[in-house]
Order: sequence, then structure tokens, then C-alpha cells
Amino acid sequence: MTYDYHGHWEAYTGHNSPLYRSSVDSGSHIHHNINSSVAHWLALGAPVEKLLLGFPTYGRTYRLSSAADSLGAPANGPADAGPYTRTSGFWAYYEICHFIGSATIEWISEQEVPYATYGSSWVGFDDKRSYSSKVQWMNANNLGGAHVWTLDMDDFGGYFCSDGPYPLINHLRMSMGNKVSQSVSVRVCKNINTEVNSN
Repeated sequence: MTYDYHGHWEAYTGHNSPLYRSSVDSGSHIHHNINSSVAHWLALGAPVEKLLLGFPTYGRTYRLSSAADSLGAPANGPADAGPYTRTSGFWAYYEICHFIGSATIEWISEQEVPYATYGSSWVGFDDKRSYSSKVQWMNANNLGGAHVWTLDMDDFGGYFCSDGPYPLINHLRMSMGNKVSQSVSVRVCKNINTEVNSN
């Protein structure tokens, strides 16, 4: 699970699934990122080929509490629940696609992930660019493959993101060298995670 590193339970904005630490991280938060988590498992002796990198198809939201809107900006709880998931604190990727139509999108270069703001709403999420960065990192570190949480939070019908069905998952498959078909062929694990082997 290389996601849920940050969320509305914190008093400052932070990205859900950053690849690396940021300059605003301090204390134990310096380890709330993919690079640090995987390094920890490897240091404990986990076989690298058994580690699968988690790719979220959702983002974590915040309600900004000042005019600041960058990473590490003061926040007070979650943004409004999404119209479909109806759960405070996160939006499915298809809800994010609707939001970013009117939002300002920024790239966190030191963490290789995007966030978007509109009014007092802030969401840290993944897109094709961040997926590509994570696949490159995963391959460079010889991990066993990838898993996705979760199928139904990608734009499964292709109606919201103007990019066809399953835009994130299909991009992940292509980035890993797999062909994309109309139906996403995946193996669903017991916990509903989707495993996409790199072999």
C-alpha cells in the first residue's frame, strides 16, 4: 500500500501517494513516501521480486484554511464529498477529472505527483505522468510488479476524463509493456486489489 500517506486528518496538505519526500516534510513524515517505504521493506530483508508497487486511482482531499494553496498549506478537514463516492476525504479519479476542468493543476517536482485546487478545495492525486514516473522507479528498483486500488475508482465508463475507459489502468499496462484491449484483463486479488505482473 503505497498510498494514504497523507490526508485530511492532518492540519496541512500532503500528497496521498508521493514517490519521494518533500522539503516540507519533517519528523516521521520524511518517511511517508514510496521510496522510503520500499527501502524499509528491503532493509528488513523482503525479496524485491515479491514487492508490488501500489497505484491509487483516487486522491485525498483537504479544505484549505488560508489563502495558501501549495503543498504544506494549512487545512481544516476534507473538501466536500464527491458526488458519486459520497465519502469525505477522497475523490475517485473520475470525480477528480470533473474537478480539474475548473481547477488549477500543479506538479510537485520533488515528489513526481500532481495536485489541484479550486476555491478552498485541494486534492492530491495521480495522473498518467505520475504513473509513468512510478513505473520507471519500479523498474529501476526491480520490483515484482504493480497493483491498483481500485478498478471502480478509475474512469471505468470513460465518461468523465475524455480518455476512454480505464485511462489510468490502461496507461499503467502500456507503461509496463502490456497491450491495452477494450476489456481490461486483470486478476482481482482477495482484497479487491488488482495485480498487474511485470513478467
